Amino acid sequence: MRLYFRHPFPYLAALLVFLLYCAIHPTAHWVAAHSTFAKYAHVDASRISVSIQRSLLFPFGQWLGKTPRLLLVFPYWLLIFLGLRALFLHTRRAWKYVGGALVLILLLLYLFPNSLQLFENDRPSESIGHVANGRIEYSKRMYYHGDNYTTYSFLCYLLGRTHVNDRLRQVLVEAYAACEETCPETTFVVGEIGKKHGGPFLPHRTHRNGLSVDFMTPLLRGERLIGIPRFGICGATLTSLTIGEKRSSSLSTTRPWPNTSTLWTAPLGRTAW
Repeated sequence: MRLYFRHPFPYLAALLVFLLYCAIHPTAHWVAAHSTFAKYAHVDASRISVSIQRSLLFPFGQWLGKTPRLLLVFPYWLLIFLGLRALFLHTRRAWKYVGGALVLILLLLYLFPNSLQLFENDRPSESIGHVANGRIEYSKRMYYHGDNYTTYSFLCYLLGRTHVNDRLRQVLVEAYAACEETCPETTFVVGEIGKKHGGPFLPHRTHRNGLSVDFMTPLLRGERLIGIPRFGICGATLTSLTIGEKRSSSLSTTRPWPNTSTLWTAPLGRTAW
């Protein structure tokens, strides 16, 4: 029994989470006050920081006030890490096999990421409610990459943050195929979309019913390409598209790559989503 409590890992890990929890609000205030980000961050910084703090005490963080959360975050995570320590001690002989299997699975998924689409159901997607207060049934995962586009993160792709209405996915694929004709040397990045069943999607206000998509398109300064959008938004225009609403925001004053209007003018049809 003492083996569970003697190792410093659970205490150090819980302390690290506690320090991270305490640093969220100051970091949010610094970002909101910084001239580079103030225009966009001051609106959502406080909301996002509170949401992250609540998520660190899942599932009951949303019902706790500020002081109870601060008092409970360390013991909450200490119990979690002590449990992980006990699990490791009882199963460590099998961990090398489990770890090897996980590495093999991740390698296969990295080499063939679109194979996850083979496990999707064939029922049509149904987006229910509003993009800011809705959900989706039978969503489909956006393809990890195509000939001229890729999703923004392999990890977030595996975690299911790119689920979309199947008809909107088809529109995106057709739009990128058209862009391949107008700007064949350009690679685009698909940002966040939504969860498998929709609902709240941190840190976004929308993205709840599979009809909101973030796009990253390469930027030009003069005639020179700046940045690679896959590795950050500093060299990209981030546009949030919401079907049924006119909503977009640019995070750069640098002009976007030319001949990409197909992405924004693709026919979406008039049928119900």
